[in-house]
Amino acid sequence: MQMEIRVRFQHVSVFVIFCATSSMYAAPRYAEQLARECDDLISLAIKRPYGWAWAEDAPLVKPRAGAQPVTFVPPGSAAAGFVLYWAGDLLENPKYKEAAFHVAHGVGAVQQSTGQIPTRPLFYPSAAGGHDAPLLVANRAAARAALGLTLTLLDDADGRDESLRRIASSTFNWLVRQQRVAGTWPQGYPPTTAPQDAVQITRLDTPDFRDSVFAMLLASEVLNDSRARLSVERSLQVLLHMRIGSTSRLAHPLWST
Repeated sequence: MQMEIRVRFQHVSVFVIFCATSSMYAAPRYAEQLARECDDLISLAIKRPYGWAWAEDAPLVKPRAGAQPVTFVPPGSAAAGFVLYWAGDLLENPKYKEAAFHVAHGVGAVQQSTGQIPTRPLFYPSAAGGHDAPLLVANRAAARAALGLTLTLLDDADGRDESLRRIASSTFNWLVRQQRVAGTWPQGYPPTTAPQDAVQITRLDTPDFRDSVFAMLLASEVLNDSRARLSVERSLQVLLHMRIGSTSRLAHPLWST
């Protein structure tokens, strides 16, 4: 079945939210439709013994023999894992929750030794590989999404799944190192320019700063890591200092981009 996977993720995600806020059990057709959507999503997965992921219709990476490009660019494969987890919870169907765990193990398979999650890795028959092009500041979006999924599943397992703990801890360690001592989450600008031609800036007009703080909040709750709590505190402190007019006595609660 050929379709744009991003549209599929968004469609199923919206339907999960709709079911959660509607009288699903009073109208079984909603539950049946959600189950069909999840079954379709599972049928589109690239399944390997080491984990699952999803491909884009028009991959940016040219595949090698026996390799399948998959995507962890949000919404991407982590979002599909979330959809299946939430659907399994809503429908009380362990099949969908189990599928979400397969996705989390796919995260572990593509994870680099540094803990970084590549945006568009390759799924080979017996192993995963691939890495992102070097940039002045790495793309954190895939790592945040993967961390959110693995932490959610680790919490669901009451913290007893050691493989998920290793994946989440490694991702967290990489992500927290991206934060600067002052508390900022810098980005390379222009974002896809070679390192020698880019500069580091902090932007508040994109989701990056906000999503990085939320990832640290979740890590603090699930991993109970003091570094995550410190990271959040530093982010909030620098955010207050970045307000327009923050050096004057009459500071305005506004920010520039």
